Amino acid sequence: MSKELNRLGFKSSMEKDFYPSLISVIWKKIEKKQSILNQPEVTGYSDFDIVLVQLQLYLFKNLY
Repeated sequence: MSKELNRLGFKSSMEKDFYPSLISVIWKKIEKKQSILNQPEVTGYSDFDIVLVQLQLYLFKNLY
């Protein structure tokens, strides 16, 4: 695939020739994006609880 892209004059975003490992990385990113986009859509929420948690921050001034 990289040879064909280079033969047709395509360049990467950095204006360099394509090489096999770059094509592999691009392909993996496309597959990951497609898997995220093809996830089922959540149409509603039911039967869940909301829990509020209070965080306390301790600031120490002039210990000596």
